[in-house]
Amino acid sequence: MSKQSPNIGKPSFFPYSVINFYFELIGKNKSSFFLLNLLLGIFSFIITFWGLERFALSLTSAINLLISLLAFILMIFATTFKFIKNRKLKVSSSKKIDKFLFQTFYKNKVNNFNTVLHPSKIEEEAGYKRIDLPLRKDSILFSKTVNTFLRNEVTSVCLRIVKGKKKEIMKTLEPDAELIKDALLNNYYKSRRTNKMFFNDNKISLLTTPKQGVKTLEVFKSSYYLSYVTNDMSTKNIEDNTVKGKNRYRWQAINKFPYILDPAKKINRIKPLETSNFSNHIGGNTIAFSDNEMILWQQSQSAQRSEDLIAPTGSGSLDIADYENNPHKLFPMLREGMERELSEEGTEKNAPIFNLAEKTKIVGFYRWVGKGGLPGFLGVSKIKGNIALKPNSSEVKLFIPETDEIDMKVNTINELIELIDFLFTNEMDNLSVPLYANLKALKQAAIEDPRFLDFIFS
Repeated sequence: MSKQSPNIGKPSFFPYSVINFYFELIGKNKSSFFLLNLLLGIFSFIITFWGLERFALSLTSAINLLISLLAFILMIFATTFKFIKNRKLKVSSSKKIDKFLFQTFYKNKVNNFNTVLHPSKIEEEAGYKRIDLPLRKDSILFSKTVNTFLRNEVTSVCLRIVKGKKKEIMKTLEPDAELIKDALLNNYYKSRRTNKMFFNDNKISLLTTPKQGVKTLEVFKSSYYLSYVTNDMSTKNIEDNTVKGKNRYRWQAINKFPYILDPAKKINRIKPLETSNFSNHIGGNTIAFSDNEMILWQQSQSAQRSEDLIAPTGSGSLDIADYENNPHKLFPMLREGMERELSEEGTEKNAPIFNLAEKTKIVGFYRWVGKGGLPGFLGVSKIKGNIALKPNSSEVKLFIPETDEIDMKVNTINELIELIDFLFTNEMDNLSVPLYANLKALKQAAIEDPRFLDFIFS
């Protein structure tokens, strides 16, 4: 079976997806809202024409008709105007949160402790450690213990869907609904101007910390926009350009990021997935090999994340369909999501998409601190029949090292480790965060269990 390449392009002129999300956020039905206003308009016309016929008051009725028409036009204009970009507001990265999250000993003005951001207690007990990426001004949470468990036991881990979690998160955001709408519009029109993709796809999100021995992970249905206004916006400020000084901040990242004070140790900890109350949709990343060659992409500027950086062969987030096609087990869901991303990015634009992967294995898991602790699973794949991938030019292009010192083709585990080390040494400033995590987990697998990766050389 094949499917047509997705219609990828910049958002349409009118932000229907933002309107839908906003009405869902404030607990109103968009269709009902517009229908009600339409009925009011029709009612006004009926009353006016009834007055013309019943009382023959042409002047008064004409005035009533004019008032009705103006009211109806004003309603349409006000509704539309509500979804025009607010140019008084600016969404930008927070320097304060950058220091708080990524600089080793920053005196945090929130609680006056000299600290770094540590994993939660749940994660610390599971072996997670924070790894800083100074060149990216970012960091990840990473556990070798969890990676080893997933390599060996991922097929035994089950999934359980939790209902009502999305609604619960939306409820906490309702007081900031207008600001969130403006932040979405800001990015919507920015994406349109720069040919980026910004659509509100339905996603599957993670509610349980992966750890050794876990039997079941809880997941819930979410959306891309919900992750944007929780995970992505947790490191951004919203400023009012018409106001100066500290009062210009309408939304401050330092107050939104999901962390908590551990008073016993006097340290700040990132909240675990169980209590962060963020969308935390699941990322799926895989590095593919074709004819023993490691295939990596360079992201295009149309990507919402990691634009212009080197990325895994398949890199994105899991859709609701990936879960619905595999509702009870973790591994089939991850495999489908990773192979779907790999196939979409490895197929020419507008060409039919076939599953290009012969086999995919899971090598690890990480949380992306700079995205509010966004979770992602990491894999490695072998391409069917060693066919040559043809990158989707609207999303990626083939990464080719600028030096002849290294060959992307590897024939042994030692050559694979050499290649990964070369990328860490020579391309570190160009690696996306997901790729860094993926390479690190792949190297761990190569060192700890070389036979696990035999399939990529066959």
